[in-house]
Amino acid sequence: MNFIFLFNKNNFFKLLSKSLFFMDVENWEEKLAVLRSGVVPASKDDFKNALISAVAKLVPDERFGVLLSGGIDSSLIAFLCKQRTDNFVCYSVGLEGSPDLAAAEFVADHFSLKLKTRVISSDEVPSLIKDVVSVLRSPDVVDLGVGCVCLAAGRLAEADGVRFVFSGLGSDELLAGYSSFLKTDDVQQEAWRRIFGVVKDVKRDVALAGALGLDVLFPFLDFDVIKTAMGLPPDLKLKAEHKKFVLRLIAEDFSFPEEIVWRRKKAAQYGSGFDRIISGLAKQNG
Repeated sequence: MNFIFLFNKNNFFKLLSKSLFFMDVENWEEKLAVLRSGVVPASKDDFKNALISAVAKLVPDERFGVLLSGGIDSSLIAFLCKQRTDNFVCYSVGLEGSPDLAAAEFVADHFSLKLKTRVISSDEVPSLIKDVVSVLRSPDVVDLGVGCVCLAAGRLAEADGVRFVFSGLGSDELLAGYSSFLKTDDVQQEAWRRIFGVVKDVKRDVALAGALGLDVLFPFLDFDVIKTAMGLPPDLKLKAEHKKFVLRLIAEDFSFPEEIVWRRKKAAQYGSGFDRIISGLAKQNG
C-alpha cells in the first residue's frame, strides 16, 4: 500500500484515497528504517515515474498553490501539476533584485503558469522576522531566513483563499542538493542522514503554514519517491558541479529550456535576498 504525505500541525498525516489518517511524527525514523531495508537499484526513469505519481496523487480537487522559487525541483512540481490541471497558482517572494523572483517569473512565463509575486522591502523584514519567531519560538539563523520566505509566500496563498500548497522540501536531502554532499566520500550515507533529519524542517514549514490555515504537500517525501531516490547511483545525484543531476535530466526529458535545467540555485534564504537583511540586522544588534 502506498501513502502520499501531507503534513499538518506538527504531525504527519498520510493521504490515501482523499482520506486523512493520523500518523505520529515519532514514527518517521522507524518507517524510514523499514523502507531503507527494501531499497533496490533504480534508474532515472524509475525516479521520474515515482515523482510523477506522487504529484498526481497529491493534486487536490480544489484550487491550490505551488511555492515556486524557479529552482529545478519547484519548477518540476509546477510543470507536473500543469499536466493535471490549470486550477492552481504559483507564489514567489523576495527582496528587490532577488534571483529567485526573476527565475520564477521566467518559469511561469515559459510554461504559462499563473504566478503571484511580492517584492518585500528591507523595511518589512524586521516585522516579518518577529512574526516568524512568534510561530517558531526559537529559530536559528537558517530557520529565520527560510521562515521569512515561507511566511511571506504563504500569506499570498492565504489571501487567495487556497488551503493546500506544494513544496519541494526533500529534494535537497535525497538528491545531493546541499554543499555538504560536495565534501563527503559517501553521497548515499549523507542522503540518509539528511532525510532522517528532515523532520525538523518539515515541522518548521508546517508550523508557519499552519499559522495561516494552510496544509503543505511534499511530493519528494512520498515513500515511493524516497525509496526510488535512494536506489539511484550517486552519479545521478551529483555530477561534477551539478547537484540534483537526475532532476535536470528529467527536466530535459520534458524539454525544459536550458536556463531552467542548468540554473545554479541557492538556498531559499539566499536566492530571495533575506539573508543579507538578516545578517545586517544581526550585526546592528551585536
